[in-house]
Amino acid sequence: MNRISYLSQSIVSVLLLMVLFQGCHSSSAKKENQTSQQALAISAPIDGFLKELLVSEGQKVEQGQVLIFIDTTKIALQRAYLRSEMNRISATMQSPAQPTAALRAKLGNLYYQQGQYESKSISEVSKEDRIQLDYEIIHAKEELVTLQKEIEQRNSALKYEMQGIEIQMRILDQEMKRHVLRAPIAGEIMGVNVYNGKWLDQGSRLLSIQGDSIQ
Repeated sequence: MNRISYLSQSIVSVLLLMVLFQGCHSSSAKKENQTSQQALAISAPIDGFLKELLVSEGQKVEQGQVLIFIDTTKIALQRAYLRSEMNRISATMQSPAQPTAALRAKLGNLYYQQGQYESKSISEVSKEDRIQLDYEIIHAKEELVTLQKEIEQRNSALKYEMQGIEIQMRILDQEMKRHVLRAPIAGEIMGVNVYNGKWLDQGSRLLSIQGDSIQ
């Protein structure tokens, strides 16, 4: 009986040791995994010159804090050009009456002349003159309708062009955001490998952030 009791105690002790060892190993592996997950390398998302480095080695940063500005001169020039094109299109579309102004004035004069003819007797204005005037009025009206259609087609094309420019502007605005690098986690800056004015190749490592330890 004593021998059986002794064997049972030995087995229980071995099982307890195995459970404790497994728990310690699991806890250690979990802690190591958490620590490794918190060590992050920050790489350049695009090519460009580093305009301003806002952090230094050993500095503590908060999540979302700005770390680096990459130069945006090229994007700024592209936006300025697109903005000038938008202004040009807007100015053209906001003055649709200018191309038809001369033709409308001509038609107005013809109508005035027609009114003058109607106030006179047949003997004072020949039939041929009246026919010629009517023809000129009809021709001027047709020219005006044709010109208005051309203006509508032009404005439709300009609207389409404007929409394309607006899309390009939104793309540039999104691209501008990539020039601002923020801390993805809170932690300590380590391994700073850049300086102001340095050319950055896309994907090159800039610095690392050692995340705050997890309790």
